[in-house]
Amino acid sequence: IREIFCLSSLIEKRKQIFQGILEQIQPETLSTLEKNITSYMLPIEEIECVYVIGEDGVQLTETLFHPNSTFRNQDLFSPMKKGDCHISRPFYNYALHHRQKTYISDQYISFATGNFCQTISQLFSLEGFPDMILCVDFGVARI
Repeated sequence: IREIFCLSSLIEKRKQIFQGILEQIQPETLSTLEKNITSYMLPIEEIECVYVIGEDGVQLTETLFHPNSTFRNQDLFSPMKKGDCHISRPFYNYALHHRQKTYISDQYISFATGNFCQTISQLFSLEGFPDMILCVDFGVARI
């Protein structure tokens, strides 16, 4: 029971961090969006990376890594880039089809870093922009 409680509180903490990012990003342009995200995530070491996807599945920002992110086997793993397509990924599809809900993945091996991670995503709207999907990958400690 204690492990379930710890996992539940960890997920709640990650959801709060995710919501904090959503509340902080009010860009004038997409490059401002990247700057706002980067400055917000700096003190939050649990974040591995953040990226924003358009409704069409195309990544709108670069994959923004926390400075403390680590990478494994860069020949095998590499991050998606601005312009890449995510239409086959569950964090995109869930957010697109469940517009008011937050997607929380199981732990999986990140294509970006080769580390275990957990993705949280949600569709959001900003005045003057088409709808977008915020995706935040949280690092998962190896046991």
